[in-house]
Amino acid sequence: MINVITSKDNKIIKEIKQLAQKKFRDELGSFLIEGQTLISEALDNGALIKFIIYCEALSPLRHVTSNEDDKQLLSRLEPLLNRLEKSGVPIFRVDERLFIPLSDTITPQGILGVVSKREITAENFFAENKEGNLIVLDRLQDPGNLGSILRTADAAGFQGVVLLKGSGDIYSSKVVRATAGSIFRVPVLFIDTEEEAIVLLRANKKTIFCTGPKADQVYFDAKLAKNAAIVIGNEANGISDSFMRSCDSQISIPMSGTIESMNAAICAAILMYEAVRQNLKQK
Repeated sequence: MINVITSKDNKIIKEIKQLAQKKFRDELGSFLIEGQTLISEALDNGALIKFIIYCEALSPLRHVTSNEDDKQLLSRLEPLLNRLEKSGVPIFRVDERLFIPLSDTITPQGILGVVSKREITAENFFAENKEGNLIVLDRLQDPGNLGSILRTADAAGFQGVVLLKGSGDIYSSKVVRATAGSIFRVPVLFIDTEEEAIVLLRANKKTIFCTGPKADQVYFDAKLAKNAAIVIGNEANGISDSFMRSCDSQISIPMSGTIESMNAAICAAILMYEAVRQNLKQK
């Protein structure tokens, strides 16, 4: 059953507005997802969807054109609404006046939802794949970098992501969109300090690799196939001194010309796919 909301003072509308801010995402333990793709990914991966709001006037159901993208959206929307209803997810219909101020996209698809954050402890994070590889994000800030790294970690089959305090919020709308659904598949463990992260990584037999100017070896000579924890540092300041002092090895990515650094997400992707290459080579 789809209920109708007509007032901007409705508690559902107020909660969605609050979730645009990090402090309320933290307080409520929830975040926003928008568009058919992310909502389908949430359903497919067993995420707890608290509710959905839907604007019929903005839906492709009301704007059928010859455009192939519109046709695909149309073909997916009705089954998606049916799946949501069958899954017991509350659905609320609103008009454009209410929906558009809540949307974070240039061309809204007319559907967004609120999802509960996953609760991940160090114990279950490390138990999932004892020889798996990790990406450690040391105060990374850029939403595009955060989202791209989560998405690449998913594609490369990494065990998960360790996110240090001081990093950007992975539950912001920009990061969630950039993950393209990987946020529902890749476990993320939140750690307060570098020292705490190092103790946990050591206890779980991970080899810590940092990229740095005093590198011991080029990345393709490092043993990244399994049990690797690859640290990616802050865009402006790089990897913290604690990690650089405590890592097992500093590795470098060769660069020609006068360029001194590389985009964090590209650097992470190169290292993650070197781990994939080494794994394939061993098989």
